[in-house]
Amino acid sequence: MNGKFLILKTLILSLLVAGFASCSDDPDKEVLTPAQSEQKLILAALESRPELSEFTEAFRSLDLGSSTATGFTILAIKNDVAEGGITADILKRHILEKAYTPSALTEEGKVKSLGGIELVVKTTEGVVALNNAPIGTHTVIGNSTLYILDEVIPAENTFLGLAPEFAVTISRVVALRPEVIDLDNASFEWKQEFDGNESVVSKTLNYDFITLVPGEYKLTVIAKQPNGKTLSATTTITVTEPEEGLSAFPNRIFDFTPAPGQYVTLYGDTKDQALNTVFEQLKEGKGNVYMGAFGGQMVVGFDHTIMNRPGFCDFTTRYGGGNASPSIIWVAYDTNGNGKPDDDEWYEIKGSEYGGENDLGIQSFTYQTTKSDGGFPWTTQSGEAGHVLDSPPFATVEVAAWLASEPTFTLTGRQLKPKIKENDFFLSALPFDWGYAASQPNNSKQAAIDIDWAVDAEGNTVQLPGVDFIKVVNAIQGMRPMSGEYRYQVTSIEDLHLQTIEITTEEAQSAN
Repeated sequence: MNGKFLILKTLILSLLVAGFASCSDDPDKEVLTPAQSEQKLILAALESRPELSEFTEAFRSLDLGSSTATGFTILAIKNDVAEGGITADILKRHILEKAYTPSALTEEGKVKSLGGIELVVKTTEGVVALNNAPIGTHTVIGNSTLYILDEVIPAENTFLGLAPEFAVTISRVVALRPEVIDLDNASFEWKQEFDGNESVVSKTLNYDFITLVPGEYKLTVIAKQPNGKTLSATTTITVTEPEEGLSAFPNRIFDFTPAPGQYVTLYGDTKDQALNTVFEQLKEGKGNVYMGAFGGQMVVGFDHTIMNRPGFCDFTTRYGGGNASPSIIWVAYDTNGNGKPDDDEWYEIKGSEYGGENDLGIQSFTYQTTKSDGGFPWTTQSGEAGHVLDSPPFATVEVAAWLASEPTFTLTGRQLKPKIKENDFFLSALPFDWGYAASQPNNSKQAAIDIDWAVDAEGNTVQLPGVDFIKVVNAIQGMRPMSGEYRYQVTSIEDLHLQTIEITTEEAQSAN
């Protein structure tokens, strides 16, 4: 009896459990996907923000049933921000199927919205923007993030960023480098406003600003896209005089390497001594520096950037001795701002003989430092040979002491064939028309140099805002009776603008 009762009791309990289970199933109850569950959580948060009511209603109508996302980035916009209301396109542009914090976004170049639109991520001074719209801070809701935006994210990304202001002294460059995104096919133009006048100063994206006149300058860059849309950004540059006056002459010397020649041992037994001695002369524009034969060279720097003034010559060199020894000039702009001339920053000043019959091209001369046969032997990379000779009793050639410690040294530069004065026993070199050091008479307009004559290694013209460093290299190899080697005797290298000397490019290239 007890056994039968236990079996009956168990059966009744099983039926009751089954009945309860059956009653708890609700066939009409909706089963939510993870995406829909997130939507409900986000809606609850949005409904507590009355200023987001338009976005809330648009988001409520969005069907996320087919989404496999487990979290979202919601870029909600405030009421009345979207003119004409929040369309489906705007709504989907403001939802990403992944939860991104600001730091996570900074690691992405582009992200895709729910509508499949690519949004470009841009971070400027810690502010994250999507297609140029700043997104601010975020709130975590479930597995999602919520941002409140003050503007609609544009469908097309167009970014043109420029710092609002700069401060600089005269004869210093401000490198204006606007940040752009998706403007590869745009054309650019820079407009400058100063002292009531407006002018177009450049038609490239990047512009290097430099001036000799203090004041407040307004610079505007305008980007014109093929579809007709135009973007612009404006900055103000305040230009002042430096606390200490600028010098027209070098304030640094980086190299002095004379070739074998006369008087090259006058400057010291070590290179450091020679650099100090030469600099003391050049910083006042009263040098008497002998460079020796072909390849003798020096490199100097200035306490400012020598401005490349359009249409005018910018600097000049002067030489002593009264005998021309045309020499090549190289210039460098301190592009990376490290305060020294780097190998890839040098450009040659293209003078009147460049590429002509008197241009013998880039040559390397290797000099022996031990005298033989009345001079110092040399060879070239092409196998030519010769000597830098004494010319007794008037000229004795030497090698600088710090170079004599090695058996040979090599100097490289562009070699020029001198134009020799007819019927001249001394084989005096005639000046070339323009573009050289130690060629035209000192103080002549033809001795002035325009930075716009600078070319790269292939002979292509380069655009430099100015130059910080100048190198001069003797370009003539040869001997003159009684007076010895053709030598460049440097007396000064100087900025014409700081001396208010105006020589136009046309004047410098005109016939004597």
